Amino acid sequence: MALAMAFAPVSAQNTITGTVVDGATQRPLAGAQVIVEGTELGGLTDNRGRFLVLNVPTASVTVRVVMIGYQEATATATAGEAVTIQLQETAISLDEIVVTGVVGEQAARAVGNVIGQVNAADLEELAPAQDVQRM
Repeated sequence: MALAMAFAPVSAQNTITGTVVDGATQRPLAGAQVIVEGTELGGLTDNRGRFLVLNVPTASVTVRVVMIGYQEATATATAGEAVTIQLQETAISLDEIVVTGVVGEQAARAVGNVIGQVNAADLEELAPAQDVQRM
C-alpha cells in the first residue's frame, strides 16, 4: 500500500518559457512584465528578454506581457515549448506619468525617494528659453 502511494502522480508542475522582443527590431526587451492570466504567477524578463514561469497549473496558458512604451500583448504558451512574444512600440500618454513634488525644505534622509532641485533662474542663464514650455 505504501509503495503504491509513493508512485501516485503528483499534481503537474508545468514550466512556461519564452522571449520578449521588440516587434520592429527583434531586439530582446529587458524588464517586461510577464503575467499568466487567471493566476498570480509571472515575473520580469532578464537582460536577454527571456522569462521563466514555474509551477503553472495547466500545460497551456495565456500569457500577457506589459512594458512601458509598448502595446500590451498576449500569447498562448505551452509547457515545454518556448514562445516568442513581439511587442509593438506605442506613444506614452502624459496622463500615465506622475510627477510629485514637496513645497518647502525637505531633509533628504527623511524621505525614501531621490530629491532633486531645479532652479529656473540658473537654467535661464545657461540656455535662455523663449517661453516656459521650451524651458
